[in-house]
Amino acid sequence: FMAVNDADPATLAEVVARAEYHDARAGALGVGDTMRLAVPALKDKGWIALLFGVPAMLELLASVPGRLAIAGTEYPLMLCIPLDAEEYECRRQQGVDALIARFHARRRNLVSFEERTPRGRA
Repeated sequence: FMAVNDADPATLAEVVARAEYHDARAGALGVGDTMRLAVPALKDKGWIALLFGVPAMLELLASVPGRLAIAGTEYPLMLCIPLDAEEYECRRQQGVDALIARFHARRRNLVSFEERTPRGRA
């Protein structure tokens, strides 16, 4: 799991650890899957869930492969994108394609855990 963002390092470590734990319990998480967050520092900022995606979802990471080989074993690289309540409901009710379209329409900053596009603004 990877998160390219501006979160506090200790908070980010907790997010990644929770994602790893969730993945181990629920089976392999895939692109477009979500996970509810229980990280107080992020919930206070309005982030309630994570969306998992491939690094290439971000133009910045377009050249990063979706899998990484270490000592002959391949591992998927999953990008963790924070979601607010409206985005999480969009994903649940309309699917990941609708959520990605929403991100593009609103020019959503996918790497910031600190700043969000204000509601109702594109």
